[in-house]
Amino acid sequence: MKGSPKPILRNVADVSSAIGSFFSTLHQRITQADRVLLLALALSFFTGIQGINWGWYGCLNADAMAFHSIGTSPPLHPGSFDKPPLLPYINNVLINEPSKWVSQVAVFFGADKHNAECTRQHWRMILSRFLQAGFYAGIIIFAFLFARDKFGQASARVTALLLATCSGLVPYKIFLTTDLPLTFFMTACLYFSGRILLHPSSIKASLIAGACAGLATAMKYNGLGVAIVLPLAHFLAPGGFFGAWKRKSFFLAGLAVPVAFILANPYSVLDAKKFTADFMFNYIVTPVYDGEAGHGYGRFFAQFPDLFGWPLTYLFPALLGVSLFALFGSGRSNARRAMALLLGTFALYYWKIGGFPRIETRFVMPMIPFALLMIAPAWQWLSRWRTLLLLCVVPLVAYGLASGWFIGKIFAEDARMEAVVWARTNFPTQASIEGENSPNWNWLENRKITYKKFPVGLRRNKIFSEAFADNSWVKERVSEEQKENPASFFTFDALHARNPDFITFTDRAYWDTATGPFLKDLLSEKFGYHVVFDKKTPPLPRWAYPQQPDFTRVRFWIMKRD
Repeated sequence: MKGSPKPILRNVADVSSAIGSFFSTLHQRITQADRVLLLALALSFFTGIQGINWGWYGCLNADAMAFHSIGTSPPLHPGSFDKPPLLPYINNVLINEPSKWVSQVAVFFGADKHNAECTRQHWRMILSRFLQAGFYAGIIIFAFLFARDKFGQASARVTALLLATCSGLVPYKIFLTTDLPLTFFMTACLYFSGRILLHPSSIKASLIAGACAGLATAMKYNGLGVAIVLPLAHFLAPGGFFGAWKRKSFFLAGLAVPVAFILANPYSVLDAKKFTADFMFNYIVTPVYDGEAGHGYGRFFAQFPDLFGWPLTYLFPALLGVSLFALFGSGRSNARRAMALLLGTFALYYWKIGGFPRIETRFVMPMIPFALLMIAPAWQWLSRWRTLLLLCVVPLVAYGLASGWFIGKIFAEDARMEAVVWARTNFPTQASIEGENSPNWNWLENRKITYKKFPVGLRRNKIFSEAFADNSWVKERVSEEQKENPASFFTFDALHARNPDFITFTDRAYWDTATGPFLKDLLSEKFGYHVVFDKKTPPLPRWAYPQQPDFTRVRFWIMKRD
């Protein structure tokens, strides 16, 4: 009968049955999974877990995006588009909004409203770090599946273990930034593009691969670079370059990229003017954030030791050579196409990002799964000699685990974590505080704190105003930021007018040329404040990596008004 709800109900029933079947067989799936993969996932989860409380009331990484403010008018507007809003959307749906409901229930049953909010701030941060660990696990799973399908089981197992024990990735589980989710979607795109190599007419594989590329871009704009894997996969598949243009799946893969991006970032269309202005500003200034010049092709590879350690960095060229050698021979065409896919994607990303004068470790991080997969055939070849393989892999894994332990430890022993303990005993019940890169003192339990953050980006805005004086995209934005973050904040008269009870800051601000002179005078007690807390985060062992994760290893001061 026309309009009958039966087909719809039948589809709903089918979906429900499929979900029920999935969960009923979940235990069986886990027990049948590769045990080395399960070990790798366990290692990835527990490495660095000591640092899960870092910041206590919020992440201390200034680039954290997980709880970036999402507007209500218009609904879901991210406010700015310097970075895409997909991670804030995910965290708000899965963590932030549910945590508000739990807090409201606690208040309904008699909990103190302020303390309930303090607890919520702490636990939403922890839950978001579990979500980051989930993205990390997803990276390992997709890399494992790609290596197993293309190069063999031994290569997949070693790749999973090396990824799981990359100490350079540990900080990103604690930082609530977009870097791990970005890498997850890029690795997922690679895996599904690998399926296109065998099934080029598969609309499902092409759509999923394209959607992953679009979601990677909606996580962070440089994720768009992985989209090159889509045409490459179709060109490398049976039928070659000309055959790709005859397939519907080829065009659908490309179409899925912008569709997924817009669905995950709808205001890129609905507020196109603001999106374009913010995107262009970010695109222009990111490569030269601190006034760098030239290119970063050499510095790109110089980030490898901070991501997977010096031993593997030294071995990488030889292992890549062995991998290429191992792919020669009959019956390896699928593996050779997979390697071409990896090399092509890595080369394009390197060409684009390496062209930036400024290279940060996080810029290179999305290529780590790709780099480790490029040397995966070498492990498969070495698996003929089990003892030799173990002699190579076990020390690398042990080194990564040991480094990861100490990286987690510096988060747990961060000077600001001890400052929180000190503040709970020594801050009065009411106080006004100003600070930089400090715990969010507003959420200190059993206190009524007014916390104001220092203006940021003073030195950077000065650099931009000079370097891009004639660039309309940059000039207008810098003018706005200079009004919002005035340099006059850091003067004795302005400080006297504000008259905060406490001032808290790190040595990052102390050594900054824009804020340093003011803070040095402050520490010399010229402005009527004296030091009541001074702590430095303990150093790392010299052999551990990375030696200087962002926003860590700081010295922290709390100063009190006389």
